[in-house]
Amino acid sequence: MTCEVVWTKLDLGNLKTKIFGEVTWAIFNREFLDRYFPEDVRGKKEIEFLELKQGNMSVTEYAAKFVELAKFYPQLYPRDC
Repeated sequence: MTCEVVWTKLDLGNLKTKIFGEVTWAIFNREFLDRYFPEDVRGKKEIEFLELKQGNMSVTEYAAKFVELAKFYPQLYPRDC
């Protein structure tokens, strides 16, 4: 289940709407990223992903780093969460 599905199915009665107004997943996701994860930091992580090399890392370490950084490369891994 994706974060968007969880957000959409989140049933708090009218609490979500009363507190936030009508907030779609796209609005929530954009506001969250802008507030807690600035564009310049996301850009640096995207560059780090594009320049990733295994070097002295084990295959397991490299794979974990790849998965972690792939989240910041929207062409490969859509920003869903």
